[in-house]
Amino acid sequence: MMNEERRASSIAILVALAAGAALLPSWLHYDIIANDGAFQYIPVAELFLQGRFREAFLTPQLPLFPLAIAGVSALTGMDPELSGRTVAAIAFIIAALGLYKLGMLTTRQRWVALLAVLFLITNRELVEDSVDCLKESLLLAFIVWGNVYILRWVEEHRWRHLLPGILLLLLGGLLRSTALFFIGAWLILWAFHQRRGMALRVGLIASPVVAVLVLWFIDPTLPIFIRSYNLGLIFKPEHTPLFLLTAAGKTINEFLATGNPVIILFAFAGLYRMRAGVYARHVMLVLLIYLLIMAMWGHVFSGRYLLAPIVWVYPLAAYSVLDAWQSRRTIWKTCAVVGVVSCVALWGYQAQIPPDPDKLARRQAGQWILARIGPGKEIMSNRMRLVFYAKGVSVPLKSIHAHGPHPCIAVDIDTDEGGRFKTRWDKAGLRSDKVFRTIHVYLPKS
Repeated sequence: MMNEERRASSIAILVALAAGAALLPSWLHYDIIANDGAFQYIPVAELFLQGRFREAFLTPQLPLFPLAIAGVSALTGMDPELSGRTVAAIAFIIAALGLYKLGMLTTRQRWVALLAVLFLITNRELVEDSVDCLKESLLLAFIVWGNVYILRWVEEHRWRHLLPGILLLLLGGLLRSTALFFIGAWLILWAFHQRRGMALRVGLIASPVVAVLVLWFIDPTLPIFIRSYNLGLIFKPEHTPLFLLTAAGKTINEFLATGNPVIILFAFAGLYRMRAGVYARHVMLVLLIYLLIMAMWGHVFSGRYLLAPIVWVYPLAAYSVLDAWQSRRTIWKTCAVVGVVSCVALWGYQAQIPPDPDKLARRQAGQWILARIGPGKEIMSNRMRLVFYAKGVSVPLKSIHAHGPHPCIAVDIDTDEGGRFKTRWDKAGLRSDKVFRTIHVYLPKS
């Protein structure tokens, strides 16, 4: 027993170190904060840091990630951007540990669990998001560990597993509404697991859903229906069969692209082979719910919205890959090798990509402006994140008289609008005070 515990501890340390190492190149090559981090999460985190809790909780942004940023910033003294990146990186490691646990629970095979972790830590979208001020890895940590606890409850029927599982998934719902899809899938399995009492269980599930829909139809402007829980994104008049089929096709294409097509095909094979188990049935329901909701959204969305179901199928993919490797047929062994090598190769490709010099220039320009004129000043720019680094107040770039008073102007001339602006000011004989690659800065003129 002691040897098994030591082995488990050693593997946990190995998984944590591997996850940290997978993030390191992208962390070092970080260039500029994501738009969501700059204009959604950090402003709310700053409200928390200033003690303006009522305002923070009343913003449309779900509060948990900004609250985590504020907590780390208050404890460490780091600025909110670095705090958000730290939260994301730590959550990435925690999610990797949870996926190893999930693999062991569902297959009882250590190599399957380790392969699933490999697929997670080499996912390019997830790695990129986990070194930025984004909530994807924290969401995954809650979802993976919440489902681990619920699966343990399914096996052992102990409340000490069920309650933490539900709580973790509900906390995930405070990051993004899609975390509730996993709860919904478990509830559907519970409702239909046997005929006796089925009508009552279905009624218990349907009642709150109907109540929420009725409330939305009565008043869709309530705070809960803003952003993540905006049901208006789902119920649209343009939902024709062609619209839904096209949107479903886009969702499937994004799912394959974000999760690695080879690995996702292995996952579908594993789903078929393990279809009788409760884990596989839950996976099928989660995938169907995601497909339905994303198809009803109908617009182009980032692949990071699909990371949760992608990671959820990785143990199935790992199970299939290991089974193919153990096959006597050379073609299946080759497919298994291609799957594993493709993950490492795609991660390696991203790991060597240097920071984008144009994005670095926006950060440098913003920091230079901050040092020259201080925070809280109006800045006219066509690059919003530059204004974020200058801690200024954004003013849209517009036509103003070249010789009249103007606020600080930071214009990227590598755009049509910026190029026209630069041409007008060159004709007026005005030169920029500082240039950062394609960013031209004009300090305020009174």
